[in-house]
Amino acid sequence: MKASSTAGYSGTPLARKLGIKERSKILLLGAPAEYFRLFDELPADVQLAARAGRAVDIVHVFVTRKAKGLVQ
Repeated sequence: MKASSTAGYSGTPLARKLGIKERSKILLLGAPAEYFRLFDELPADVQLAARAGRAVDIVHVFVTRKAKGLVQ
């Protein structure tokens, strides 16, 4: 998977910032449609998981609001 965008002000690739490594299995929850365009490049053999499980390395959750009563 490859897309194009800047890594941000630090110059560190976004995949590295998020801990995405070669052969990572990622579960995306609520990800925006342009999610993969945020990356300059992803490590080899990154896979998307359809559901949570022991084989999932990273869960990337996107929310639009926080629930009342959560610790700040």
